[in-house]
Amino acid sequence: DDTYVVDDNQGFFDLGVNSISIIELTDTLQARIGSEFNLPSTIAFDYSNIGALSKKIEEIMFKNEPEMENTPLLE
Repeated sequence: DDTYVVDDNQGFFDLGVNSISIIELTDTLQARIGSEFNLPSTIAFDYSNIGALSKKIEEIMFKNEPEMENTPLLE
């Protein structure tokens, strides 16, 4: 089995990711989520592991969304 499980608290640099790859990751993430959400160019350096980065992106993307638990499913 060639599956490798990554600990989402393990740092990118600890995983062997270099600075160029971090920049490419940021560019890819920005392209995937679209121009309506502006990711800081240093986001993957500022949030240097998968867990922290994903939480920050979620915060950026959903900061203006109402909380699900406060939104009625049916009216």
